[in-house]
Formats: sequence, C-alpha cells, structure tokens
Amino acid sequence: MRQIIESLNDPEDHLALDEAALLLADAGRWGETIRLWEFARPVVVMGRSTKVDYEIRQDYCQEHDIPLLRRCSGGASILGGPGCLMYSVVVSLVAHPELRKIDAAHHHVISRVLAAAKLQIANAKLSR
Repeated sequence: MRQIIESLNDPEDHLALDEAALLLADAGRWGETIRLWEFARPVVVMGRSTKVDYEIRQDYCQEHDIPLLRRCSGGASILGGPGCLMYSVVVSLVAHPELRKIDAAHHHVISRVLAAAKLQIANAKLSR
C-alpha cells in the first residue's frame, strides 16, 4: 500500500488530491493508498448529497470565515481543522470485492487504523 506524504495548505487541494486518487484508481492507474493529514484551519466538508440548508449553519460559517467544501464521496458533513486527524484510503475492489458494502469497508479501514494506533502506543511505552 502506498502512503502519500505531502504538505498541502489549502483545504481545496486536500479534497482535489483525494478526488484525483479515486479517478486514477478507477482508471487502473493508481494502487492501494493511505493518506493522513489535517486541515490547517477549520473547514466544513460536505458529502456529495449533503442538504446544505438542513445540515449546515451557513451564517455561522460565513461569520467565522469557515469555508464550506464538498467532497466527491458520500457521507455526512464533518468539521475538520488543526488537531483533527483526517485520512483517505483507496483500496482495490477487485482484490477486496467484499468492500463494496460500506459497513465492510468501514470495518476494514477502522480495524487497521486501530491496529496502527495500538502499535504506536505500545512503541511509545517501550521507549520510555
């Protein structure tokens, strides 16, 4: 699995990179990938089918200069910002056809994130 390490600053660039990775994967030109990052400032990221008037306090976001962005994938709206770990995962549905079901995909990803976190905690304890 490829890991992407970059230093993007603009929230729009983070979402554009994710969309590019998905498009390249769909075209068979991109392998399995994980990317970890955080937004440099608060931002609201909406899913593809978010109902903005229902889910987002646009007046608050505008008053506090919080950008409203839409990602190419589904899911609920989220608030991201400094200190909030964000991740993107691209997996092969050819290699893992069971991941076509969203619950199975979430379990696949979260179980690996949990295992990595446990390993880091164990390593931190050993280095004390």
